[in-house]
Amino acid sequence: MLQKALDADPGDPQAELELGLALLRAGKPADALPHLRAGAANAAPDVHLRLAEAYAATGQLENSRRERALYAQARQDALRRAGYPQANMFDQPELERLTLPV
Repeated sequence: MLQKALDADPGDPQAELELGLALLRAGKPADALPHLRAGAANAAPDVHLRLAEAYAATGQLENSRRERALYAQARQDALRRAGYPQANMFDQPELERLTLPV
């Protein structure tokens, strides 16, 4: 169904993101990566965490670290915009351990 949505509207970032998340949940991180990347531009910060997970699962550890850092920065920015100027959600060791279930 998600592939049909992409066929009807190629490049739709929401459909790309949903397909990437479905593939990641199905245990296909390598197949998920291009769709997650395509959907990341207009997505919530959590997509960076999913990208980090997919990169780690495919052995791309530097890319995984980069996406975790982008996730942490986006979350901190959101907290600051919400009125928490001293927001510092994660220290580096905590960020390295950060994983969420798919």
